[in-house]
Amino acid sequence: MHRWKNGSEWILQAHHMTELTVQEHKPLKPGEQFAWGAGVWSGDAEYSHFVFKVHNYGETILLDPWILFWQMYQDQ
Repeated sequence: MHRWKNGSEWILQAHHMTELTVQEHKPLKPGEQFAWGAGVWSGDAEYSHFVFKVHNYGETILLDPWILFWQMYQDQ
């Protein structure tokens, strides 16, 4: 989570992790592994997924996390 000066919060969550490898709510270093994933079965395979949401002006907006991942890839 990142809280901006205007009070807006940007939150990226990882769901269905089997085990955390760092303490919960601890800031992560760039590239640091934070969990072992794919903890839920869906059809024929295990999976995990991400949620990106913005809290702003009393509203919560859910966004596609792949927007972030694509931009991070492009920024490399």
